[in-house]
Amino acid sequence: MYPNQIHFTIHHDSSVQQAQKYYGTTSGSGVDLLLRLKYDPENGSIVAHCSETGLVAKGMQKLFEQIRSEQQLLVKVITAQRRLIQYNGHYIALLLGQTTEDEFERISADLAYTPKEIDARDLAFQIQCLQRLTGLDYSASDLADIFECDETDVLQALPQPSQVHCRLSTGEGA
Repeated sequence: MYPNQIHFTIHHDSSVQQAQKYYGTTSGSGVDLLLRLKYDPENGSIVAHCSETGLVAKGMQKLFEQIRSEQQLLVKVITAQRRLIQYNGHYIALLLGQTTEDEFERISADLAYTPKEIDARDLAFQIQCLQRLTGLDYSASDLADIFECDETDVLQALPQPSQVHCRLSTGEGA
């Protein structure tokens, strides 16, 4: 599979030199590098690429932070849907006479939230991310429940939904 003779071509990423100038070296020991080897069957060579370990680690950390942020966003959706399902279940129980109005009011109060103040730009960004992750249309009321804010905050965050590539339904027929 691999040739008996291996020819190396090493590409030294210029970002390594830039990182070395920016970060300096630690204890005079040089720069910590990651080496990636890739076999090229067409010419029978292995090409080595090296990058500064700290830069790769920062890129991975940034990716993990994005994944964590998206996970938290999806947890907000699940929490809002769970709250809605619980409310509807207790309301149906009230309509069927399986619970009292006092019990329903107590449960409704437990499920209610106090609207939070959210920066309009942050809210618009989170809505855009939510739409990208789920591909679903949300009414302003749905989004207010998800982000536990006022519906007017949602409408102010997205005065022109097309500007943030998000489909915002009016709730009519939804």
